[in-house]
Amino acid sequence: MPVLVTLQFPEGKQYKAVEKSMAQVTEVLSNTLDEPPTNIRVTVKEVAKNRYSVGGVLRSELEAEDKNEK
Repeated sequence: MPVLVTLQFPEGKQYKAVEKSMAQVTEVLSNTLDEPPTNIRVTVKEVAKNRYSVGGVLRSELEAEDKNEK
């Protein structure tokens, strides 16, 4: 039976890092659930930095504050 999982990352992650994450998640789920890797479906959703918050503050605003402090 297929297993479906979605990973969410802030936009801008490097392609190779996302690809590696997908492969490793597939391996872990395959081993843990005793399913063949071909039954594991991994999707990735990139989230814009102005579409999530950290401690109630938009991530894009935190990034701007970090740049201003330097």
